Amino acid sequence: MAAWTGYGWLAYAFVIGSSAAASELLSLLFGKDFANQYSILQALLAFVMASMACWPIRRYLNRSLPLRVFDSDWAWQGQTTAHSAFFVRLEYGALAGIPFLICIAITGWDGLLRR
Repeated sequence: MAAWTGYGWLAYAFVIGSSAAASELLSLLFGKDFANQYSILQALLAFVMASMACWPIRRYLNRSLPLRVFDSDWAWQGQTTAHSAFFVRLEYGALAGIPFLICIAITGWDGLLRR
């Protein structure tokens, strides 16, 4: 389920984009099939890249709100002023992409595209 509020969809875009970028970066640095053989490394690198991309965007979009990981207003009241993805604030948006990154770690980026 892809749920978000405000610009929370950026978290999913950053996770998917960083997964593709991590695959290309690893293939460029270590050879063509390295990212497919070490898909766990690819998923970890994508998580780090997505985390680094989400944090500055959050500081701009959620700057007036207190720093929290989970958006409890959305979970309990059904409405919020924060930008979040699946109950996770945008600054920690890479956490919302963990199920996708687990699929990348298991099947690899190319394996995911073949399905």
